[in-house]
Amino acid sequence: ERSHNMALSELHNKILKMQSALEESQLMEKQLKHKLEVQTETLNNKVEELRAVNDRSQTLVPSEMMEVQISELENRKVELEQTLQESLCREQQVELRAC
Repeated sequence: ERSHNMALSELHNKILKMQSALEESQLMEKQLKHKLEVQTETLNNKVEELRAVNDRSQTLVPSEMMEVQISELENRKVELEQTLQESLCREQQVELRAC
């Protein structure tokens, strides 16, 4: 019975660790989603700002340069979305390990 109690205690500790890891993963996901939302909004604002500047003054900044800047911002947005997806995958892995 002692070994049975020890086994139960070990399993209980494993469950607690998995719950903790899951909660940590969920918190990280929330933080990453919030960060992504903020950065996406910032990027969208910058893209709009760049487009407005481009519309106002074609002579000050060549359109090719504007397109490069817009492309860089859009690439950064994709990178942030990939980071979020990776976080979601890690969370799913933690959940699967908890099963």
